[in-house]
Amino acid sequence: MSELLNASELLDRLKSRIDGADGKDELLSELLTDAGDAIKAYTCRDYVPDCLVSAQVRLAAILFNRQGMEGESSHSEGGVSVASDALPEEIKAQIRPYRLARTMR
Repeated sequence: MSELLNASELLDRLKSRIDGADGKDELLSELLTDAGDAIKAYTCRDYVPDCLVSAQVRLAAILFNRQGMEGESSHSEGGVSVASDALPEEIKAQIRPYRLARTMR
C-alpha cells in the first residue's frame, strides 16, 4: 500500500467515486486490496508505488461495478453487450511503465 496514503484515505478516495458505497467499507477495502494485488502482480513489485495509487482506486471502482460478472468475459442482456478484461487496457497503459524486468533461472 502507498506510503503517502493510509487505508482510510484510500477508502475515502474510492467511496467518492462510487454512488451507493455507504455501509460497504468491508467490501470496498477488500476490492482495494484485490486491486493492489493485481497491480503488484502486473508490475512484479511487492508494493504499489505511490504514483499508481490512482490506478489502484480506479481499478477497485471497476471491480465494484463488475460485481456479479465474476468469471464472465462478456455479457449481453436486452440488446446491450458488455465485455470486460481482467485488467482493463487503460489501467495497463498507466501501470506498464512501472513494470520490473523478471529474470529466468
